[in-house]
Amino acid sequence: MVDRPYQLSLPKQVIEDGFAKMLSHCKEHPGTYMLPGYKDVKLSTRQRAPLPTIEDDSPLNTPLCLDMKDRPNPEDCAKAFTGLRTDGQHNFLDHNGDFANNVYNVVKSCHVIINSSDGSVVTIKKPDAAILAYRTVAKCNYKWGAITLRSGVDGTDGRLIMTFLPTGIK
Repeated sequence: MVDRPYQLSLPKQVIEDGFAKMLSHCKEHPGTYMLPGYKDVKLSTRQRAPLPTIEDDSPLNTPLCLDMKDRPNPEDCAKAFTGLRTDGQHNFLDHNGDFANNVYNVVKSCHVIINSSDGSVVTIKKPDAAILAYRTVAKCNYKWGAITLRSGVDGTDGRLIMTFLPTGIK
């Protein structure tokens, strides 16, 4: 991971050289390296977290599925998605009717959550999100499911994350 708090533009070669140096010392272990000459820029590696954690480098636009003891029913997920609030322009709204960085709805066995990874406002329109929702629920079929996008949020470094979680209710 590259942590660049001041949105500095870094040459790709500088980043690759920094990781090469760090990895030559750390090998397969997690590590951190402060990039010389770049104020507060830190390179780091760590062990991957298992699903259902969505990693920053999870594949984009690809449904992720995980079999769990409790299983969301695809019909409940479809109803939960349909029940997400929007305005007349299909923008997602929170329960107060405001634009939000997190929207969710629960129907029986399925909890649908759409959020931004960086706290910025979700900007994807509901019809566009519906395509992703259908594809994820169809692929994951009775499993925990999620999909991430680089677009669909207001923040420049954020990702859209759509998750379908089992509630434990049948």
